[in-house]
Amino acid sequence: MAMVEASAAEGLDACPVRQVLDQVSDKWSTLIVMLLDESPLRFNALRRAIPDISQRMLTQTLRNLQRDGLVARAVFPTVPPGVEYSLTP
Repeated sequence: MAMVEASAAEGLDACPVRQVLDQVSDKWSTLIVMLLDESPLRFNALRRAIPDISQRMLTQTLRNLQRDGLVARAVFPTVPPGVEYSLTP
């Protein structure tokens, strides 16, 4: 019986839907993905759109989403450098 439960748990961990939900299930990730679904945004535009998020949490969440391949970060050669975030295909 324990063997059946173990293999069922392993099957759930390998489920692609579960993997996506694990990546975007926290409050900030969901809000950021919803905003970036409308259009690419710069960092400060995201901060203005989500007034309750701290700068540190926004940075950390964007880095995690970028690491997971959900968000792309584009740097523009301006002074100061412009950074824009968008959803990946």
